[in-house]
Amino acid sequence: MTAEPTPPRRSVGRPSRLSREQVVAAALDLLNEQGLDGFSVAKLGRRLNASGMSLYTYFSSRDALLEAVADEVFKSYVPPRADQDWRSYVIDWLERVAAHFQRYRVALSVIAWEEHLSTGWLRVWLPLVRTLAAVQPDAARLRAALNWFSHAAIGLINARVRGPQAIAALEAHVVSAFSQQDQDLLRVLYQEAPDPDQDWMLRFGFENLVAGLEQLLVGDAAHRPKKPGRRGQRK
Repeated sequence: MTAEPTPPRRSVGRPSRLSREQVVAAALDLLNEQGLDGFSVAKLGRRLNASGMSLYTYFSSRDALLEAVADEVFKSYVPPRADQDWRSYVIDWLERVAAHFQRYRVALSVIAWEEHLSTGWLRVWLPLVRTLAAVQPDAARLRAALNWFSHAAIGLINARVRGPQAIAALEAHVVSAFSQQDQDLLRVLYQEAPDPDQDWMLRFGFENLVAGLEQLLVGDAAHRPKKPGRRGQRK
């Protein structure tokens, strides 16, 4: 009787080696599920059935890992054509960024973290900066305009990507705290009025962002918002 061949022994010990691509893909999934606040290298290690410390073989730090995630998220972004009026360029840029963020919601988490601005996002941002620098070369006005624009634009896009917070019903004990007139107004706003057209609102916001940029970049300085004076300052 011929003995059956002995199957090869499986090696016991370390699991098969991960790749950088696997680590980045798992980090993307974790960020999508838990956001930046819920992200940690230790959690990522558990997801990959590896120790958190072992992931530093692939990335030297948490920042380096998040940089790789940002590069992955933003690498498919396609910038607008440069051969167009700067106002049209800004609208085009806003629409492309909004579409990219709706496709990759994790992008909002990897623009910046802990005062660290990602290289991936800067590759998206700098073409717009160059376009607007050609409109207004004065560094102080350019910086003020871009500071306002970046906060307003990301806030507007974030609201669109995250979606409006739907209120299914107003609880009676909440409504009863207000006058009858205010109760009627709350019901009209939250229960009876149709949902606003989100795409129209986004476009309206973009057009007003361009109008604000135009005022800050090339508008009459006399009509620009003035800094509030210090309290008690002599006139």
